[in-house]
This record gives sequence, structure tokens and C-alpha cells, in this order.
Amino acid sequence: MRRLLIQELVEGTFDEASDDHLRSNAVRQLIEDEILTMLQDKKTAMLERVVA
Repeated sequence: MRRLLIQELVEGTFDEASDDHLRSNAVRQLIEDEILTMLQDKKTAMLERVVA
């Protein structure tokens, strides 16, 4: 689900924001936040597997 969201953000919204510096930075930050959240979720799941 997150991959689809990130793909949509990258392919659609970033194209729209290419000329506007502030909007471009906001979109880039949103994408980075989503990627970091996804990685944090995977880290937790992996740690839980190791503990089990």
C-alpha cells in the first residue's frame, strides 16, 4: 500500500511541483517522510521476528 502511495507521489505530484520551489520542497519532504515511515515499520517487524 505504501509503495503505491510513494509511486503516486513521485510520478504525479512531483511533476506538478517541478516549477514551484516551495511546493517542490514540500513534496520532496512528504516523499522522504513516507519512505522513512515505511523503513521504520519494516525495522520494527524485523526486530519482532528476531526476538520471537
